Amino acid sequence: MKKNLLLFFMALLPLMASAKTVKIDGIWYKLSDAKAEVLKCPETTSGAVMIPKSVTFEGVKYKVTSIGNAAFQECLNVTSVTIPKGVKSIGDFAFCFCESLTSITIPGSVTSIGCSAFDSSGLTSIVIPKGVKSVGDFAFSDCGDLTSASIGKGVTSIGNAVFRNCNSLKSVSLSKKVTHIGNYAFRGCGNLFSITIPGSVTHIGKAAFCYCDFLHSINIPNSVTYIGEEAFSDCYNLMTVTIGNGVTYIGKDAFCECKSLEDIFCYPTTPPEIHRVPFKYSFSTVHVPAASVEAYKADESWNNYRKIVPIE
Repeated sequence: MKKNLLLFFMALLPLMASAKTVKIDGIWYKLSDAKAEVLKCPETTSGAVMIPKSVTFEGVKYKVTSIGNAAFQECLNVTSVTIPKGVKSIGDFAFCFCESLTSITIPGSVTSIGCSAFDSSGLTSIVIPKGVKSVGDFAFSDCGDLTSASIGKGVTSIGNAVFRNCNSLKSVSLSKKVTHIGNYAFRGCGNLFSITIPGSVTHIGKAAFCYCDFLHSINIPNSVTYIGEEAFSDCYNLMTVTIGNGVTYIGKDAFCECKSLEDIFCYPTTPPEIHRVPFKYSFSTVHVPAASVEAYKADESWNNYRKIVPIE
């Protein structure tokens, strides 16, 4: 008898846990296990949107815990969104192409932001709270009106093309726990005047800061070991570069077309491995540790640079 009852309840489990898709106050939700995921907001929605903390269906309350993939995609007339505390994830493409979306409130409960979540939206500023652990590739790519970004201390990696072509971006605050800056992360941020790379970063990806026209100087901390190809290429106004003593690899054309570059302070005592004249078009002076001048001059990769002098 007990065995039959157990089998009966086991058979019921899939039915009890099955998800329901319902429309409440104009928004579609997926309901399951007392939790609700925002599935889709109609593209005709306009103005300010406040996502509720919970929804009730057939007398049962469901707590809103996630914003699903493409939930607000191409909601062209939505101007602001408030996400309630309790939501843990924002899905891929969730607010992609929301061109009128200028502001969004992300609560501290959110732990992940998906790929292209805010791609091509109208955001003017963004604060990523410390609870967020991961930010997907292209998350804020092509946000042409974005002027500032603050990234919480929970984020350890800036993904590929996260802020690509955010050409109004003037200031970025990176947490001191970031270790990896991905490929094309800030490519085309033409108004980015300065950025502080924290001492936790070890890897700067391909073309990470390419076409950052207004960067005047860059300080690469001792923690960095790898600088990818074209990492700072076409930064036309870059005048001074300081390369920390931990760098062992500089990719090809890393500083190509940096025509204003005057001084390169390179602190590694052993010449880093470099490829294909990374300082092309640079008529700059390379400053290296006094004891390493001859080593740099003798290195086949570095001896193209006639002005190798000791750091004073």
